[in-house]
Amino acid sequence: MSSSDDLDRLSPVGHAWSRRRLLGTAATGFLVVGAGSLLSSCSSDDTKPGSAGAGKTPKAGGTLTFGCFGGGTTDTLDGQAANTPSDWARSYMLFDGLARLNNEGLVELHLAESVTPDAQAKRWTIKIPAGITTHKGKPFTSDDVLYSLKRIVANKTFGSGALGPINIADSRVVDATTVEVHFDRPYSIFLEGLAIIWNVMVPRDFDPKDPDGTGPFMYQSFTPGVSGSFVKNPNYWGDGPYLDKIVITELSDETAQVNALRSGQVDLVNGLSASSVAVLKGAGSKVYLANRTGNAGLFTMRVDSGPFADVRVRQAMTYLVDRQQMIDQVFGGYGTVGNDAFGFADDLYNTDMPQREHDLSKAKSLLAGAGRSDLQLELVTAPNGPGSVQAAQVLATQAKAAGVDIRVKVQTPTDYFATSYLNVPFSQDQWPTFPYLTVASLALGPNAPYNPSHQSDPEYNKLLGLALATTDNAAKEDYAHGMQLIEHDRGGNMIPYYFPGIDASSSRVHGLEKTASGLSPCGLYWAKVWLES
Repeated sequence: MSSSDDLDRLSPVGHAWSRRRLLGTAATGFLVVGAGSLLSSCSSDDTKPGSAGAGKTPKAGGTLTFGCFGGGTTDTLDGQAANTPSDWARSYMLFDGLARLNNEGLVELHLAESVTPDAQAKRWTIKIPAGITTHKGKPFTSDDVLYSLKRIVANKTFGSGALGPINIADSRVVDATTVEVHFDRPYSIFLEGLAIIWNVMVPRDFDPKDPDGTGPFMYQSFTPGVSGSFVKNPNYWGDGPYLDKIVITELSDETAQVNALRSGQVDLVNGLSASSVAVLKGAGSKVYLANRTGNAGLFTMRVDSGPFADVRVRQAMTYLVDRQQMIDQVFGGYGTVGNDAFGFADDLYNTDMPQREHDLSKAKSLLAGAGRSDLQLELVTAPNGPGSVQAAQVLATQAKAAGVDIRVKVQTPTDYFATSYLNVPFSQDQWPTFPYLTVASLALGPNAPYNPSHQSDPEYNKLLGLALATTDNAAKEDYAHGMQLIEHDRGGNMIPYYFPGIDASSSRVHGLEKTASGLSPCGLYWAKVWLES
C-alpha cells in the first residue's frame, strides 16, 4: 500500500475496479431520511419495519451465528475492497461510512455529523464527532477521514468512481473533527458517493491483515471462504452493539442455508430466493421480505454496433418482454415491474414515465421496420445475481412469440467478467440499490466505467452534467427525469424487474428489518441486533 506521502501526490479518480468484484452489485438538502416510500408499500407478506423485536427491550449478550452465502477464497477484511456479499457483511461490522443507505434505500448520515457543500458544490465540509476511538483505542480524527479518501482514490477501488472529480491534493484537514474536500468542478452528489458500501473509513495505519476500525464489532479471526469471528466493540461511538460476538459461517448454497437455519445450526441467513419463503415461514422462522427495492435486473444491448445500433430493435426488445410473467416465473411473484430506467428507490425517480407494456404487435412492427424480422441473438449471462440465468431463459421463450431467436450462453462469473462483460452485444447485469445520479455516472454517463450498453447519448450526458453541478433540488429532479426518459425511450438497458430482498432468521433474533438497500442481510445494521434467550 502507498504511504501517506505518496497518496498526497496521486491524481484524481481512476476506474480500475471490476464489476466482478462489485457483484461477486437546496445546498443543505442532502440528508435524506425517507418517509418510507418503498417499504411501507410492500405486500402483506412482508415483515413490517421494526417488527423484529419491536416493543421489547434489547438484551445484551450472546453469539449470533450467520450462515452466509456468497463468499469465496478471495474474500477480504479490507472494507474498501469488499468483494462479495460476505465481505460487505464483515465490512459494516468492522467499519463505518460517513453516510450510508438506510433500509428505505435512501441516504442518511452515519459517522459524519454533517456533510455540507458550498454554493457551487465544489468545496464540501465534513464534520465528525469528537472522541471517536478505533478498536485498538486510537483517536479517530479528520486526518483519518482524509486518509481514507486518499486511499480509496489511490487504490482505484470501485468506490473511487463515486467520488467524481475529487481533488485530493487540494483537500485539507481544518481541525481534529473537520475536513474540507475540494473538487475540480461542481459535484452535488458527493454525499451519495460517500454512502455506498465501499467508501468506509479506516485509520491511517490500516492493515487489512489485522484490521482496525470504528465499527460495532472487532476482528477476532478470519479464514476466507470458510468462517470469521468478530467480537463486541465496547467503546463503540453509536448505540449498541448488544451481541457479544458474531460468527460468520460460509455455506455453499441456499439449500444449505435453509437446512442450517431450520436445524438451529445458524441464527441468520441471507440472499434467499422466493422458493424458500414458505418453507421457512412454515418452520417458524422470521422472513424479512422487501418486495419493492432498487435492485435492478437488466438486459444490456450495445448501442454502438450490431443490431442494437438501431433504436427500433432496442425498443422492440422492450415491448416483447412480458415483465409480470418474468417476475412470476423467476421470483414467485415477488419483486417489482421495471420500466427501463435506473433509480426506482430514489426520490428522483420519474413516476410519470409511461409504463412499458407487453405488446407483441408493436415489437414485430418495429423489427420489420428495421429489417430484422428474423432477428437471431446470443444472450451471454452468468449466475451473478438473483434469478439472472432464469430470467434469461424466460426472455428467450418470450421472444419466440415475436419471431426473435435468442440462444442463451451461460458462463461462470469468472469467465463472464474476464471475456464478455462490456464486450458482447447482448448480456445481463445486476445493480444493487444506488442513488440515481451515482449509478447514472457509473453506468451511463461520459467515461462511465461500467457501461455494457456503450451508451453515449449527448443529451443524456448534458443533463447529467447539469444535475451534478446544481444544488437546487427541483432543478436536479427535472434533469434526472429527463435522463430517465432518455433511458426509457432510446437507452441500451432493458430493466424488466427490480428483484426482491429476502433474508431470514430464527425467532430469537431481534432488531432486524427488511431492507430496500440491497445490503443483505437486513441492511447490515449489526449494532441493532440482539438475541432473546
